Amino acid sequence: MKVKILKLLKEHKGYLSGENLSRELSISRAAVWKNISALRRYGYEIEAKKGKGYRLKRESDLLLPWEIQDGLKTKFIGKKIIHKMSIDSTQDLALEIAKEAEEGTVIIAEEQRRGRGRRGRRWYAPRGGIWFSIILKPDIEPWRATLMPLAVGLAITDSLIRLGLDAKLKWPNDVIVNKKIAGILLDMSSEQDKINYIVIGVGINANIKRLNVPDATSIQKELRNKIDRTSFMKYLLKDIEDRYLEEPDKILKDYKERCITLNKRIRVRSFNEEYNADAVNIDTDGSLIVMLDDNSIRRVFAGDVSISNN
Repeated sequence: MKVKILKLLKEHKGYLSGENLSRELSISRAAVWKNISALRRYGYEIEAKKGKGYRLKRESDLLLPWEIQDGLKTKFIGKKIIHKMSIDSTQDLALEIAKEAEEGTVIIAEEQRRGRGRRGRRWYAPRGGIWFSIILKPDIEPWRATLMPLAVGLAITDSLIRLGLDAKLKWPNDVIVNKKIAGILLDMSSEQDKINYIVIGVGINANIKRLNVPDATSIQKELRNKIDRTSFMKYLLKDIEDRYLEEPDKILKDYKERCITLNKRIRVRSFNEEYNADAVNIDTDGSLIVMLDDNSIRRVFAGDVSISNN
């Protein structure tokens, strides 16, 4: 009902009386007031004037499901959105519901208290950012799942480039605009030859002016202005769906073109070793192919990769 009231307020340029709203929606005046109060809690500024009624003065800047879905051009991603003002982690909630959830379900939060990065690291996720997880159920072999973060990373760069930013990719899961601006996390449930579900977590430093994380930046800092996060989210979900449905060869080709890791001297830190190498290619499964100093070839599936200054 609150969304119906919001729609009428948006369509009506001036004041709309409580009586007209009540009659139009076949609800009581008390129900109108209750829903107006709910909309205000969601961040809408609605003016009430005696004898005139209600007027929408300012729209909410929250990432609300009905705002994102209004005009959303995806086939399935984002058709169901769960919004939280504050949550420990969108990734954790997505994993809880993934088995029963429909593909394309998005869990989004205004802030995360315990946002998760790769390898168990904490992710700083305050208000103003874009923090969400998507539940996917691709009909592909489990070994191809490692291409999913590459596809989502590409989609993020697609959306950032649309804003005029020079967005690049750092293998495996970072998006770079001068510094790190976004990260991607993958969790998966699979059997030997079947994926049950994949949960892709995305964190984008959007309208954040001050970051307490070294070597990080935000859209606001790079553009020197805030963006409309809702509009950006609509484009981003469409870009993610397009890349998700794209052929693997196309994903790899485009990823390599935007990847700053390739053809660089790098430092690899895996779970039990650390070494220098040259990044020479990305394999069809998304792994990084490196050449060691003895000219031997190795494939890196996981770990931290930094680009050497030497």
